[in-house]
Amino acid sequence: MAFAKKAAENYFRAEARVTLRISSFNLHQLEQKAIRKGLSHQTFIASVLHEYAAGHFKEMTMPEISTPSPAKHYLQKDARVTFRLTNRDLYTLKKKAAYKGLSYQTFIASV
Repeated sequence: MAFAKKAAENYFRAEARVTLRISSFNLHQLEQKAIRKGLSHQTFIASVLHEYAAGHFKEMTMPEISTPSPAKHYLQKDARVTFRLTNRDLYTLKKKAAYKGLSYQTFIASV
C-alpha cells in the first residue's frame, strides 16, 4: 500500500509539457502581465492554470450582450506556447474540458 501511495504522490508531482495555439495578441498580453510579475510567460501561464485547476477562480456566466466583434487578427491563433503543468493540474483541466465537451487545448486557450 505504501508503494502505491508513493507512486501516486510522484505522479501528481511530475510535469507534463503542454503546447497550445493562441492569438499573438493574447500571448503579448500574457507576456506583459508576466513581466510585471517578474516571471517568464510560461511560468505565468502555468501558475494561472494551476490556480484555475485548484478552483481559486469563480466561473461566471456572462449575460448575452451585443458588442462589436473584435478585430479578426485578435482571434487568429497564430502563436504557439509551450509550458509545463503538473500531471494533477493537467488531469483536472482535462476533466473540466470533457465536462464542457471541449478538447483540453481548446479549453485551456479559452480560460
